[in-house]
Amino acid sequence: MTERTIRVGTSYKVTIEAGETESNAFPLAAEGFGLGGFHLPAAFTGTTVTFQVCSTEDGTYQALQDEDNAAKSQPVTAGKSYPLPAELFGFMWCAFVSGSAEANDRLITLDLVS
Repeated sequence: MTERTIRVGTSYKVTIEAGETESNAFPLAAEGFGLGGFHLPAAFTGTTVTFQVCSTEDGTYQALQDEDNAAKSQPVTAGKSYPLPAELFGFMWCAFVSGSAEANDRLITLDLVS
């Protein structure tokens, strides 16, 4: 008989407030997550998302960089879903940064799996 691993999932919701570009933080390694994705609302106005990371929820966040020392970015379209970059799961906390200020509060839903 083949043994199966059952992964436990959690859904989080973060908000980019009206007139802002950055969301509140959400836990990644702090909660043991290793996989995940996010869903953007239909009214999302940014066309790219970058990520801020930190070792504590209330610490100083820094832009997640790629191997070329550029901000790790994801081109996005409103109302679509995307995987979270694997590199994020080496950090304790993360926040989304929209490529443009959002006109109204934007709720982003995350599905995270440990």
